[in-house]
Amino acid sequence: GHDAHEGPSCPLYSDPADRRAAAAEPTSTYAAHMDYSNSYDMDMDNKTPGGMGGAPIPFELEVVEAALQETTSQLYAKLEFCEVRCKQVSARLQSSINPAVLEELRLVKQSLVELDSSAGAIRQVLLDTLDDDDDIANLTISSTADTEEEKEDEEEEVENLIEYYLQQTDNVHSTAEQLLENTRDLEESISVSLSSRRYEVSKLELTLSIATFAAAMGALVTGIFGMNLQSCLEMSVTAFYLCTFGIVSGIAGIFNTLMKFARKQKIL
Repeated sequence: GHDAHEGPSCPLYSDPADRRAAAAEPTSTYAAHMDYSNSYDMDMDNKTPGGMGGAPIPFELEVVEAALQETTSQLYAKLEFCEVRCKQVSARLQSSINPAVLEELRLVKQSLVELDSSAGAIRQVLLDTLDDDDDIANLTISSTADTEEEKEDEEEEVENLIEYYLQQTDNVHSTAEQLLENTRDLEESISVSLSSRRYEVSKLELTLSIATFAAAMGALVTGIFGMNLQSCLEMSVTAFYLCTFGIVSGIAGIFNTLMKFARKQKIL
């Protein structure tokens, strides 16, 4: 088997300067990845096709490299798209929390889960390929190398190619996991914020319920005096004001008593 974390991580048959650029390449964005890929393509176009010692590049390797380059480019494009959407959703959530923003956050999380799954699957395939000598050898079936040394050099270049794209896939996978973790933290923060709002609404509802109960007690007394029964108080102005004052004081007393009880029980 071959260790996937040893040896240079760079594209096949590239110049040493290109390899140093690949090692120092910022791989967190799609644009940075494409800048290197485009420079590598131009370098290949200006060179005579060939690997070690000028031997023709095996057809299988050209196909695999083209497929890996296209795949990693798509992964980086999706990653950049998710990064932009995450920033936009985070900015919108700072101003307001509404169903439209929450739906956007759900879609962003779904996209990140799919990206993380895809990058993880490709990463695992590349690791399995590096660990299998037969797979490495199968990528150079059409090789015209004659000596054993040339064959070993070609296999080493195959490993370097796979390790380079493994590094790119690792970067996408780790970045997607970090964004996914940030999204989950954001969801938890939103949940806490909504719970706090629900608690404030519940407190308001309880306060209004207490006030309604106190007012109902005053209405009960008013209803008693509203019955068409003679009580000798109907014609007394003093009795009217005394009853009104007593009803209002009773409502206030009931309200304050219930509020103190609710606070003592830590309901409010």
